[in-house]
Amino acid sequence: VVKTKVVTLGFPASSVGPRTETEKELLNKSKRKIKDWYLESDLKFVLKEGVVAVVKDRFEKGIVIEHDATINGGNSGGPLVSSAGLSNPTQDAVVYGINTWGVVSKENVFLSIMMATARKDIERHVPNAVWVDK
Repeated sequence: VVKTKVVTLGFPASSVGPRTETEKELLNKSKRKIKDWYLESDLKFVLKEGVVAVVKDRFEKGIVIEHDATINGGNSGGPLVSSAGLSNPTQDAVVYGINTWGVVSKENVFLSIMMATARKDIERHVPNAVWVDK
């Protein structure tokens, strides 16, 4: 819904660490663990606030939500959630979508795949998926 306050959720460390083949080889050859590549602060939970600008039907690709809650390497793949449930513990939070990508510019436009679209894709590729609703 347009003008709904939302947040992107994620863990930035999921997108950093060994990226080059050399770094991956060093990690494999050493006794270091993947967590040794990160600072303690890298593993902290990140929440970015924003507002829904528009909900778009991308034809056969499904519905996407355009918003201005920052999506970076750590919270892409994480949920886009209504902020109401986070600020008011008596109200349930709603997961609107899955954070996908964005364009950092003067406008800062970010997109999330709507949950209904994501669910269809998941059910198509994982036919035995179990959905738990409250």
